[in-house]
Amino acid sequence: MKENCRLVIVSSRQDLIREDTKVWLETNYPNIFEEIYLCNNFLLNEESKMIETTKGEICKRIGASLLIDDSLDWVIDCSSKG
Repeated sequence: MKENCRLVIVSSRQDLIREDTKVWLETNYPNIFEEIYLCNNFLLNEESKMIETTKGEICKRIGASLLIDDSLDWVIDCSSKG
């Protein structure tokens, strides 16, 4: 699939754990994903200065044509964004 598509991660995770996420992905899925987009969902009060977005907004911005996700809510969100 990587030969025909640009594979990226769009995650609900927060920027606070970006480096941990990168390390985990490179350890478990080396050289597969080109970019990681974090939505900053489920922020705690002390993290509220971070900008929260949806997976649908990110997918629309990057021109994604396919989303594989474990949450029907995010799939519906992406679908509603075109």
